[in-house]
Amino acid sequence: MKQILKLLFLSLLLLVVVGYGIFALFYFSRQPNTAKCGEIVVKQMNGGEDPLVSEAQIRNTVTGSPFNPIGKSIPEINTEAIEALLEKNKIIKNTVVYHTNSGKVIIKVYQRTPFYKIMGENGNFLVDEEGIMMPMQGHFISKAPIVSGTIEKDFAANELRNFIVYLQQHPFWNEQIEQIYVYPNREVELIPKVGNHRILMGTLTDVDKKLNRLMKFYRKGLNEVGWNRYSVINLKYDKQVVCTKR
Repeated sequence: MKQILKLLFLSLLLLVVVGYGIFALFYFSRQPNTAKCGEIVVKQMNGGEDPLVSEAQIRNTVTGSPFNPIGKSIPEINTEAIEALLEKNKIIKNTVVYHTNSGKVIIKVYQRTPFYKIMGENGNFLVDEEGIMMPMQGHFISKAPIVSGTIEKDFAANELRNFIVYLQQHPFWNEQIEQIYVYPNREVELIPKVGNHRILMGTLTDVDKKLNRLMKFYRKGLNEVGWNRYSVINLKYDKQVVCTKR
């Protein structure tokens, strides 16, 4: 009998504990959070030690807008509006904004990664790996070449972007090509780091074939006569390397 009463007591106690837990969860989840935002925490999720947009710039953008969360209660904070506000900056690829129960607003920022720099007649831009053009901002240090000349946006985001991808996938050319110049007809000239010559690529078609011809010429030609023997190396003609002596 005592055993049965003990089991009944434990069962009743368990029901009370579970019932209270369910009640508390339901009750407190429905209570408004009256905590007010007292701090904005910015977390740079990429961009390294020298991001193009600083934490201070991000914080100032938010606090200087109608969506400033400082001093507002949690239900008043519009996290989606803050995300949309920050993503108007083309350098910022994505943001995640949320708040804690203690009143902090957390902003996670994912910046675009600059792929190369354009210094052209139509202005100066940074271009990311997706071909998205961004305004020049901050200090961009990269092994990627500087591109100058007449550069249209669709050319920068497509043919030129694909060419730079090719260079970065081939370590020798990534190190060798220092500058790229684009003519109005979209023909391209390359300036190498080693050798006092210019490389005429023509249009950015058959890039692999052209640079393979140049590599063979480097190995069999310039290694014998010297890297400063020619002023121009022309790859525009099929199956040929045409050189102009200095």
